[in-house]
Amino acid sequence: MPGSFHRSRSSAGPWLSLRAVLGSWCWMVKTQAQKAS
Repeated sequence: MPGSFHRSRSSAGPWLSLRAVLGSWCWMVKTQAQKAS
């Protein structure tokens, strides 16, 4: 597993930004759902 991780490390930037966007989006959805309830 470490080998494949190091190989794909060059493309980890886009993945990290994508995860950050998805994380913030999910957080907004959760907060909106709590406000609606």
